[in-house]
Amino acid sequence: MREVLVVIGLMSLLFVGAVCTPELMRQEVYGSSEEELSARTPNDFALIIDKSGSMRVGNRFSEAQSAAKNFINELSGSDRAGIIAFDSRAHVYTDFSANKNHLEQTIDRMTIGDWTQYHQGLTAARNMFETRSTGANHRRIYILMSDGRPDDNINELLTLVNEIVNSGSCIYTIAYADDALEEAQEVLGDIANRSQQATGCGQFFSAREDSFDLQRTYQTIYAQVASEQTLSVDVRTDTIDDVRFLLDITSTATGQQLSACFAPEKRVVITQNRRAIRDITTRDNTVVFDDMFPGEYDYFVFARETCDGTCLLTGQAEGSFLVETSSRACTPPWDELSVLLSRNDYTEVHITSSGFIPQSIRTDGVVIWKNLDEVPRQVVSTTGSFQSPVLEPGEEWQYIFPPGSHGYREASGTFSGVLRQENVQSSTPVDIVLVIDNSGSMAGSAMENAREAAKNFVGVLGPQDRVALVVFDHRATLVQQLTSDKSRTSAAIDSIVPQGGTLYIPALRAAAQAIRHSSSSRDQAVIFLSDGIPHDLEGVPGILRVIEQDLPDVCLFTIGYAEEGIEAIETLNTMGQFSSSITGCGSFFYASNDKEELGRVLGEVYAQTQEPRLEVFDLAIDDQGSGEFVLSAKVRSQENGARLPSESAFGCIPVATVRAVFGNKEFPMRFDGEQYVGRVELPAGRHVGYVTARLSAFDSPAQATFGFSRAEVVVPRGTQWYLWLLLSLGIVAIAYLFMHRPTRH
Repeated sequence: MREVLVVIGLMSLLFVGAVCTPELMRQEVYGSSEEELSARTPNDFALIIDKSGSMRVGNRFSEAQSAAKNFINELSGSDRAGIIAFDSRAHVYTDFSANKNHLEQTIDRMTIGDWTQYHQGLTAARNMFETRSTGANHRRIYILMSDGRPDDNINELLTLVNEIVNSGSCIYTIAYADDALEEAQEVLGDIANRSQQATGCGQFFSAREDSFDLQRTYQTIYAQVASEQTLSVDVRTDTIDDVRFLLDITSTATGQQLSACFAPEKRVVITQNRRAIRDITTRDNTVVFDDMFPGEYDYFVFARETCDGTCLLTGQAEGSFLVETSSRACTPPWDELSVLLSRNDYTEVHITSSGFIPQSIRTDGVVIWKNLDEVPRQVVSTTGSFQSPVLEPGEEWQYIFPPGSHGYREASGTFSGVLRQENVQSSTPVDIVLVIDNSGSMAGSAMENAREAAKNFVGVLGPQDRVALVVFDHRATLVQQLTSDKSRTSAAIDSIVPQGGTLYIPALRAAAQAIRHSSSSRDQAVIFLSDGIPHDLEGVPGILRVIEQDLPDVCLFTIGYAEEGIEAIETLNTMGQFSSSITGCGSFFYASNDKEELGRVLGEVYAQTQEPRLEVFDLAIDDQGSGEFVLSAKVRSQENGARLPSESAFGCIPVATVRAVFGNKEFPMRFDGEQYVGRVELPAGRHVGYVTARLSAFDSPAQATFGFSRAEVVVPRGTQWYLWLLLSLGIVAIAYLFMHRPTRH
């Protein structure tokens, strides 16, 4: 029996080791190397993150979480961080730790609260330093991030700050989000200045409302704090050919020979119009970017190196470069792009010795001038908005016009012409169900402003568009069926009277009932506006089930409205994201109790229903085994079939942003010259997701057109449980042998 157990135990362990060891060892070696790294001066960072109600606006809170996790990932093995979030109270999510996975998971668990009190966050951090920090060998660094002025007694707050910095701690502050800077920078700047004066370290930063700018701010702070030794980073930019551009990065160390170290790891981010379009991490000194279209770009390089496991060197560089126009490059403005995705025709104007023929035209946007005269001619705008090159006899030139009237003339002033570009109406009219909360909390100015904004919204709808009205409290009423009669709808909106409680499910079912009167020839959307958290007994899961069952093919746009709407934002945001995940359209918006702001939000929703749509087609899924799949797809315009990217006689259409989404996991898909290709890794089970395509022009990144295609994959359950069973048997066998080993007498 003893010999049998020995054999079972050893064979089980050897078999499991042979199969599992490569992966397990990779994890173990990585963990060990991280623990062995140590900066010369270890640091304890207290990340103090604002979770007040204003952080619900847009993607503000999720971007703050993403930036904080990126900061955690940059820490060396000897540095630690603690996570504190604050509103009117402070919540210590985790004490100081060097476990990056634990810290990142902790950040994901943070939730949004109410008011903004810096004092609470700073006090919690000080207490954590006094009870949890390892002592004098670790520097104490506070990083305070907020999007608004504090609701504190400022004198008490600054007294606390003086106590902290006079103890030798360093405070960095970040004012986050565009609309927060003027409010927050005075107080946050004062805090950082007091730290700088007392300790020689600390600084105030302002970060725009995007995750990259906030990430860069955190990285800049870390670069200042992490080590007295730094990398000097120099960047040279150069053009290889029409669409390839390179960055040549040189890193030199201050106070140490860099040749003794490995090549520094570099994160390189390229942005245009404050939008990140390239983001890579590499150890190469020469980085080549393909498909760079003409325009001005900014770059940011953050370099880090660990030498012999004993020191951490960091450095950064930023700058800008220009990519010249080329025949293959493509950056049409939004008005031009909309025409390219929706029109196939054009208007031709002949230039003759006697004038333009025809002299007055109406057009869908694309105009081609052809010089039929015997002498060179040039066409110029009467307002200076455009001009053609000098056209030799027989040459032609095209221009794509935005909507409106446009005058033009021959450059010498001999003759002139005029054209009108008609508004490009969506080829598919839209049916919209407007769902408005009329519970008691909407009484007063909230309802008055909502009525005015809703009536203005109805006024801008196209002549073929229709709208229905549903109002709800603890019941739901279909006040107006789908109609294109704007006066009837406006009268129905005026009849809304606030009363009762707040239940979402009856309202969603009433909206579904109204949209059933629509037809497949029309686009369909539901706009759901509320200022309060729902009290449905079924909770959020029940609300999502109704959306999936009753509105499976309808775009759902949700709006959290007025100051009281902050309580409902989490639920409404979940509803909008869920609709997007099953339909490829829909989203969440927030509007304060202001009719103009609410009007802008409603206008943006309508614009999303009017854009020329994209179609994701020829979707193929190649199962690579072990949960890995290669997805490929093509993208074209639903309106005229134009491929993305492509070139035509009217202009060029750039590459779309394409990604595969399965649950909360996103996988980018890159254009390989023929189609968009991406690799997906998923755990065992059935996964239903979608491939989505988005295209926006560089001049108007907020304006975009979308398309999607559903995707389903099945990952078979592997045999790893057999390995764990064998491992367990081996351990049991050896434990049995140990307990029953012979005793020597």
